[in-house]
Amino acid sequence: MVVLMIAGFYILFQKIGTLESSDSQDVTNIASVSTSTNTGSSSNPSSSTSTPAETTTTATSSQLSPVSINSSILFNATSSPDLQPQAKLTVLVSRVTKTPDGNIAVTVKVFTDSATSYSAVDLSNLVQIFNPSGSNATSTSITGAFKAMPPQSSVDGIVNFSMDPSAASLILQVGPSDNAAFYQFDFTNGSYKPVTVG
Repeated sequence: MVVLMIAGFYILFQKIGTLESSDSQDVTNIASVSTSTNTGSSSNPSSSTSTPAETTTTATSSQLSPVSINSSILFNATSSPDLQPQAKLTVLVSRVTKTPDGNIAVTVKVFTDSATSYSAVDLSNLVQIFNPSGSNATSTSITGAFKAMPPQSSVDGIVNFSMDPSAASLILQVGPSDNAAFYQFDFTNGSYKPVTVG
């Protein structure tokens, strides 16, 4: 009986060894077929013909992407009279983003270092898109907790605008109206610079 069990194990191990060598041979065959296929495709002229089409697709999709311009524009303002006492605030405009459909997102951070209690700020009066031939464009919406800002802190948010999608640039007016500064954002070359208006 022991002899039969040993013989059975011997036959079983022989079969396993045969399967392993067969599997390794199959893997070798697959690898060689894959290598020859890759070599053939690299020399195939149709693959080089498709490359410009892929490049064109990438360029087209990048033209449909939002354009973000990082900035470091700082200005001072006084908090809103809605919460007393009023305090001096510092506002940072850190980025302006334009989407293909004409939405403008101005990323801001308001610092309340001088405040001794909660303060508020109306950014729609402090951040506008300048219009030389008429009224400035004011925000369509503002995100961020700017109606109750804790003292000695900072609050992040976004001031949103809408403009003509075909416009390649805008002039951002920042600060109180009696001491405003103006910056031109060029979405074609991704840059901004201070400008003088009027």
